[in-house]
Amino acid sequence: MIKLSTSDKTLGSFSEIDKFAIIPKKLWDDFPAGKKMINIRGKNREVEVYEILCDCMGKEKKHNHRIIDLRELWKELDLKNKTKIEIK
Repeated sequence: MIKLSTSDKTLGSFSEIDKFAIIPKKLWDDFPAGKKMINIRGKNREVEVYEILCDCMGKEKKHNHRIIDLRELWKELDLKNKTKIEIK
């Protein structure tokens, strides 16, 4: 089980996704980009994992982030910014 922090702001200027959990780089092998079934709060849910280009550290330091898109689950799970969610 891992705990990820949620965010309700876009990550850099290349993404429109504004409700997500960021995946630490050390876990990228467990979360390839694409559709994935994960267990959040005791229920299996299908989510989309995206790898996005980001300029959050400035335009000269572009890099990638991998995120779990939570837009469709945000209200159902009553998530807020910086909520810790447990994922199995």
